[in-house]
Amino acid sequence: MKRSPASAPHRADRAAARFVLLMGVVSLLADATYEGARSVLGPYLLALGASATAVGFVAGLGELAGYGLRLVSGRLADRTRRYWAFTFWGYVVNLISVPALALAGRWEPAGALVILERAGKAVRTPPRDAMLSHAATRLGTGWAFGLHEALDQVGAVAGPLGVAGLLAAGASFRQAFAALAAPAVLCLVVLARARAQLPHPSALERPPAQLGRASPRVPKRYLFGVALLAAGFPDFALLAYHLSRSELLPAASTPALYAVAMATDAGAALLLGRWFDRHGTPVLALGTLVAAAASPLVVFGGGVGAAFGMALWGAGMGLQESVLRAAVARMAPPDRRASAFGLFHTVYGAGWFAGSAAMGVLYDLRPDYLAAFAVTLQVAAALLFARTRPQGGGVPAGDAGPLGVGGESSPGGTMKLSEEGLLLRVYVGESDRWHDRPLYEAIVLRAREMGLAGATVLRGLAGFGASSRIHTAKLLRLSEDLPVVVEIADEVDRIERFLPVLDEMITEGLVTLEKVRVILYRHRPQPDRR
Repeated sequence: MKRSPASAPHRADRAAARFVLLMGVVSLLADATYEGARSVLGPYLLALGASATAVGFVAGLGELAGYGLRLVSGRLADRTRRYWAFTFWGYVVNLISVPALALAGRWEPAGALVILERAGKAVRTPPRDAMLSHAATRLGTGWAFGLHEALDQVGAVAGPLGVAGLLAAGASFRQAFAALAAPAVLCLVVLARARAQLPHPSALERPPAQLGRASPRVPKRYLFGVALLAAGFPDFALLAYHLSRSELLPAASTPALYAVAMATDAGAALLLGRWFDRHGTPVLALGTLVAAAASPLVVFGGGVGAAFGMALWGAGMGLQESVLRAAVARMAPPDRRASAFGLFHTVYGAGWFAGSAAMGVLYDLRPDYLAAFAVTLQVAAALLFARTRPQGGGVPAGDAGPLGVGGESSPGGTMKLSEEGLLLRVYVGESDRWHDRPLYEAIVLRAREMGLAGATVLRGLAGFGASSRIHTAKLLRLSEDLPVVVEIADEVDRIERFLPVLDEMITEGLVTLEKVRVILYRHRPQPDRR
């Protein structure tokens, strides 16, 4: 039976949904592992003889590594394009460090494992988010990252509850850490399955005709807003400290409040992510304003107000873990997303640490100073987000057929490139392959992924290359390996960025460059489908 033309996009949509779900399960199991460990890390280090200074040093250095290394790992992943390698080995280091804590006999090696666990998370987060972003272009960036965050939070709650249950049943700290090897191993198994099912997540990137133009980098205004939001968003520990000190709620209610906040986080991530897909950055700005009420409610609202404020705090976390990342995926071009996510996480982490330190000092002076500081910074962040307009990643395509890509168009259907450009020609064989697809097709798809202006595939009638073997299309020799030429014209800097990608893909063939003058680039206007 003949398949409908829409069958391929539908298959890609289903593959994207499966990939996001699998990576969400990976995050669920990973969070259950290391959040379960972090819930009892302080008492464990104390039992190993660590002082308060040592605990603070280990925690601070671990978080510094956890955010600072993301900038490096993101850039390396984009440069080498080994996203799965960085992701897999980052998870391995991140997860194996947790059950290894059961073997530590002193606080020093235990502290080293804590720092190593945070470093592993730093290595795998930017490339993982970059791979998720490709699938997110088919499902909606807000919804995809929201679903991922919701599953992540299920693990963040289940892990500590599981450890608490083990300790209540009489297990030791060492036995609890050893038990966390189970979700760690299962996480790696699911990750390996995701890798086997989709070795090239970039193939899921939605055709650029359905997306807007990507900026070369994430706008500084948006990053400044991220820094302000992170600096003005109080840590749960500080809010819980206030509740205990002021005796607004019983100390035993703190775990329940945290569970409520995490449940609100998961629900808000899904809801706000969906709204972001429909309405864009106004959702981010409005959500930031609403979440800004969390601190004054906790400080001034009494028992009921404090409980409601904690729920709003959870909603704010859901916003940050879904919509903030979804906006980065929209702004950054596909070939630079790991770098963009690395920069985003580094800015966020720096803002969080600076703000947490400042709010601790302000709280010691007067609790209302903390509330005023938090509200001021979050309102300022909301104003910056309201003035940021992230557009979809990718480039609208012209009517170039199944193996063509187009460029950015104006309302009249004409694209303006700079007059001086480069024409790239790639000569390969029709039977040459790159992983699971013809090489010429893989080159075109990669060019589209990287936002190049256009590509055309030409099939030769006859020719020979370095092997001096003649290839023809004579009637009785149709199975011969015919020559194929891929032509790509674009601006100089874009072509130069594409050359290292070609070098990786082509093992036999010819690549040439020549200067061209672009006179006109026009595509057929898309019909109004409203």
